[in-house]
Amino acid sequence: MINKQLYIAELISSFLSGSITPEEEIRLKEWRESSPDHERLFQNICSTENFEKYFRSAKEYDNRKGWEQLNRKISLMKRRNYLLQFSKYAAILILPFFIVFLWFIH
Repeated sequence: MINKQLYIAELISSFLSGSITPEEEIRLKEWRESSPDHERLFQNICSTENFEKYFRSAKEYDNRKGWEQLNRKISLMKRRNYLLQFSKYAAILILPFFIVFLWFIH
């Protein structure tokens, strides 16, 4: 079911971008004609109001801010990986000392 929905979404995307093949166009037409709900959904997606909302939100998106957020997430992941590596080696070194310490105390 999900695969079919993704396939229909890809067909609609190809239709909107103008890269749909004749075979895909036939499948999209069959899907649209199979249900009034499908046709309504297709018309809603293709409506100018929907495009205006998309372009308005695309204009408001700040690329620089997006890159900053991405870089911040990458640096946090690098720091996390470094701490995990450090913890692993620290545990390897501390464990024998702790065992020896317990042996002397006992």
